[in-house]
Amino acid sequence: MKLNKFVLFTIFHFYVLLAFVVCQPNSIQVGFENKLTKVSSESFNLTLIIFSGSNSTLAGEFNLSYPINYVNLTRVTAGQYWTIVKENNKYLFYRTPPVSKIEDRTTLAVFTFKRKVSSSSTKFNISITLFKAANEYGKDLVVDLINENATVFIVEQEESSGGGFVSAPVAALNYNWVLVGAIAAASVIVLSALYLRSRSSIEYFLIGNNFSISVSKPDTTFGREDFLKFLSADKLSYITRKSKGGQFRIKKFTNGYYIIDNYSTNGTYVNGVNIKGKGYVPIRNGDRISIPNILEVVFSTSNKR
Repeated sequence: MKLNKFVLFTIFHFYVLLAFVVCQPNSIQVGFENKLTKVSSESFNLTLIIFSGSNSTLAGEFNLSYPINYVNLTRVTAGQYWTIVKENNKYLFYRTPPVSKIEDRTTLAVFTFKRKVSSSSTKFNISITLFKAANEYGKDLVVDLINENATVFIVEQEESSGGGFVSAPVAALNYNWVLVGAIAAASVIVLSALYLRSRSSIEYFLIGNNFSISVSKPDTTFGREDFLKFLSADKLSYITRKSKGGQFRIKKFTNGYYIIDNYSTNGTYVNGVNIKGKGYVPIRNGDRISIPNILEVVFSTSNKR
């Protein structure tokens, strides 16, 4: 009788888990925020939005098509909950960190374009030509592309009437030099205070056998250049340069610090585990970051090993 109860208990929980997985949202709606965009400046942005399904999406990839004769893509900025990495001709994205729940509608990426001076086109399209996404169980989501094409219209800036400059009244040039001086002095004081605060605000330390590196920025990429003073030339050659993406990156989120390695040649280890290609990994006070036989530092928030 006891065995039968155990079997029934196990079967019940199996089907509960199966129902939970099957009933998870299995679709995602994605596209540009605006289908039509009017542009009058040299640079402009297009925003890629996940309209629904953000919370069930863990990772995916997409392609972007745009007329290279008219514009250059100068920057891709990931949304708050996402990391984007370009690989060949496609973009890979994943949640960072993989928090338990986020908003259903999120900004996936903001693309910054710059118009080419030689371009005379007044209208062109920028398109999402491929989009794939999967949930945390590795199951492909059904993708509904809405606004996958964004039409960009070039609008020339309006010129002032009369074809010349409009002169300001002479009285407007009679500035109160005392007020100007007070504003300038206040600006210097504020900027100085901010500078001193940034110098004294240390986020954490990387502590080696005979050195310590203090870090004041909450998002920092480390590469060969950071260890020039502490390691020999033969060991430095095993650490990836910043120009090639760096060895590893440490970033502070609301729930703590995370470390990621997407670009290193020889991998980065945290407490003996290789984290290369595994996305953001939590890192805590006292954890050891290493490249075997080359470098070992302790992550510390108190400058103590």
